[in-house]
Amino acid sequence: MATLIGIVRVVVGEVFAVAADGGKRELGEGDRVYAGEQLLTGAGGAVAIRLVNGGELTVGRDSSLLLDNQLLAGEGARAAIQPATPEYAPTAQDLAEVEEVQQAIAAGVDPSLSLPATAAGAGAGGAGSGGGGISFVLLDETANRVDPNIGYPTGPLEFAPLFPETFPQGADETPDTIPSLRVEYFADPTGQVLTERGFVDEAALPGGSQQGSVAQVSHGRVSISSPDGIAALQVLDKDGNWVDVTGGGIVRGEYGTLIVSPGGGWVFTLDRSASHGADDQSQQIFPVRVIDGDADVSPTVSLVIDITDDVPNAMDDEPSSLVEDGVSLVAGNVLLNDEHPNGQIGADGQTFSVWNTPESSVLSAYGTVVLGADGSYSFTLDNTLAATQALNAGQVVSETFTYTIVDGDGDTDTATLTLSVTGTADGVVLGGLDGTGSEIVVDDANLSDGSAANPALLTQTGSFTFSA
Repeated sequence: MATLIGIVRVVVGEVFAVAADGGKRELGEGDRVYAGEQLLTGAGGAVAIRLVNGGELTVGRDSSLLLDNQLLAGEGARAAIQPATPEYAPTAQDLAEVEEVQQAIAAGVDPSLSLPATAAGAGAGGAGSGGGGISFVLLDETANRVDPNIGYPTGPLEFAPLFPETFPQGADETPDTIPSLRVEYFADPTGQVLTERGFVDEAALPGGSQQGSVAQVSHGRVSISSPDGIAALQVLDKDGNWVDVTGGGIVRGEYGTLIVSPGGGWVFTLDRSASHGADDQSQQIFPVRVIDGDADVSPTVSLVIDITDDVPNAMDDEPSSLVEDGVSLVAGNVLLNDEHPNGQIGADGQTFSVWNTPESSVLSAYGTVVLGADGSYSFTLDNTLAATQALNAGQVVSETFTYTIVDGDGDTDTATLTLSVTGTADGVVLGGLDGTGSEIVVDDANLSDGSAANPALLTQTGSFTFSA
């Protein structure tokens, strides 16, 4: 994680921070700068940075500086960034030229018109065309004092400009400035890592697939640039009202609550699920603006929170089986096991939608299948049907039904229910026989040598049935 070097206090012109991966951002007041970034100032740019160790870093125009931890190392860092030694000391000729200029001024002559350009002065060093030999300065609070003395006599001009510049009576010499602001998004509460925008997840809400996590919270900060001071920092709530949060405050959004601290830090907490589109991503947007001391209003900037959808989780039901000539009914509801691994159904709830296989085409030959509009089901086995009794021992006939569930904002998931019947060994079944005594009777008296000889009575007929 990048080390925080300091916070921008003042910016003049264009100043950029270039990250190690080449990413470039323009700096404004209140921005943070980190170790490993390169500061770049333009032809009219300069920046003053309040360091985290209490010191101050100033970088002038047309300069570049790599930020590292040595800048926070105190006196050792100061020695490393002292200005370059002048290339030469003033010569007698240089001093003579200065004296000539002073005499011309004392005589009321404009030296810029009557004298040649002087060669006196230090080398430009590395500071660019603006003069001076320092590209940046690192300041500490030392409590020392010095008396300014440049080594030459100085004094006010003793002549008036030939064409004095005049201004209209009451003209404003300083142009009015418009305040501006920027919304920063943090990856975590520490604020050390920035992200493109805020993110929260419905899964962290009660009943969600990540219930109990902190994914429903997002952090950030509002950075303001307002030379004329800050009269009000305002955020638009869900009812269209601008809420003043200059000293901190609470703003109610459509899907959650934004809490702003007096220093501009903010925390958004999701407290209800959002209506999502097909991409399962919705947003909570808070317009933000600042009003400065003379009532100028900044352009409105949006504080954007992406809300990730939570979805239902349909689970295949365990196969339900009946056995021939055994228990004849199985029933239940497919929604009973449609949960996430944490035992929750999802932040948006769930309901049964439809049976994608609306009726039985297989098991109807063995009994009755009923599929309810609420996800309920039943299978009643009819053991009197020929198809049921024709099942061989261990033979399994099954049928699978597909169904769909839906959550509160239209997300769907599908799963299956499987029902089956298993055949058993029926044995041999005889019919047409009494089974408790003799089925037919013959008498030996009817034999030819019997007492009642009658050969016709010696033969009797009958029938019986069997199945296996």
